[in-house]
Amino acid sequence: MVRVKQLSGVVIKKRVRNHIDVTNYLKRAMQENYDIIAKYLAGEELSDEEKAMIKKAKADPVSWSEIKTLFRNSGQALKFRHLNAAKAWEIVDSKTGTKSYRNRPIAGWLKYAATIVLMVTSTLLVWQLVFPDKYITYNTESSDLSRPEYLLADGTKVTLNHGTTLKTPRKFSNNNRTVYFEGEAFFEVAPDAARPFIVKAGDADVKVLGTSFNVRSYLNNANMEVAVETGRVEVASLVNKNTKQKIILAKNQKGIVIRGNGKIVKHDYYHKNDLAWFTRCLEFDAAPLAEVINVLNRTYHSKITADADVDTSQLITASFDRQNISYVLDVIAMTLNLNIHQQDENLFYIRNN
Repeated sequence: MVRVKQLSGVVIKKRVRNHIDVTNYLKRAMQENYDIIAKYLAGEELSDEEKAMIKKAKADPVSWSEIKTLFRNSGQALKFRHLNAAKAWEIVDSKTGTKSYRNRPIAGWLKYAATIVLMVTSTLLVWQLVFPDKYITYNTESSDLSRPEYLLADGTKVTLNHGTTLKTPRKFSNNNRTVYFEGEAFFEVAPDAARPFIVKAGDADVKVLGTSFNVRSYLNNANMEVAVETGRVEVASLVNKNTKQKIILAKNQKGIVIRGNGKIVKHDYYHKNDLAWFTRCLEFDAAPLAEVINVLNRTYHSKITADADVDTSQLITASFDRQNISYVLDVIAMTLNLNIHQQDENLFYIRNN
């Protein structure tokens, strides 16, 4: 073994650089697999395979400590807003008897440079063996209007709206079918009474056995919305676990989870336009122009604005079945005697003639 004091400056720099590369790689691995640890900390039920992974990881105290540190510092952990990670680690440590490993002053930084590479590399090897790449991530860009469809391992079909991320296991567990979600999507869940399908969407869980429904859960929106087309779903708010709210939604019903306080509002019906991004079917019954503009912007992910002198209280009654946005705006313009100016592919201005 090469003595630390014999390391040249070149070797030291190389090892420190390797440490940085390895740490970055390990952090990327954390981002792809953080949900297993998050479920463990949150006290959620783990599959037998996930339990075995946690057990193997904890077998090496140093590596387990390093994984904990990376999880605490990972921005991905912040997505689990219902989870107080620091408190959870305290509870886990008190029950398991593990101790937090802290950096102690060491004479000279050469020893640190030489040993940290070994520690991080050891952690990386444990992580690769214990937490293989078992998840698939589906993404759509904010400008993507293609509405791609994906067939999951259980036969469930998911259609993604723009700016959406869906993370799903390559193989679902024997107990449930849990996916992680941000954005908007239409789910057509394959029936399986023994394994409920669970969508974790920010501050709420959507739980079903076999049905079709729409989930809208963009982080920059004030609310999370669920609209049920067929079957029944359960919507549970996770904002306050002490007063956990839960409702059941049936066909044609809609639930709204208010992000600030976790309150769930139930509506006996949802409007046809709530699913227009997916169906491309629009219906307006004496709707003000301002409301029509908002619906079109949501449906086509466009940016339509009306000049200040345009009367946006004018009412529109019309229906559209899978027409493109240019056609819809032309009909509106002719109906209200307005002019449409298109500046870009999805940028439109409504002006008086």
